[in-house]
Amino acid sequence: MALAEKLKELLESRNISQAELVERAEVSRYILAQVITGRTKVPGRKFMSRVAEVLGVTEDELYLAAGVQIPKRSATDLERLRAIDDLDNKIEEMQSIARKLRQLF
Repeated sequence: MALAEKLKELLESRNISQAELVERAEVSRYILAQVITGRTKVPGRKFMSRVAEVLGVTEDELYLAAGVQIPKRSATDLERLRAIDDLDNKIEEMQSIARKLRQLF
């Protein structure tokens, strides 16, 4: 099953609209549309992570639907991935603060 079909199935089974997924997962409406229409086969990790969390599935499940082979991960790998996610979140927070400060000055 392609990722587009998997997402459509998950959205329908959970009674979540595409607009609601965009809002709850804080992902780009454009990228979701590209994935749903099959124009983008494998979106970025942040997209997959956020969508998986909202839909209550694992990232691996989505990657497998996209046809990506998932290597087995060690506990150290998972810790590193979590650390990267934490850094990504902190960067987003800092960028948001910087935008607000620019508006003030």
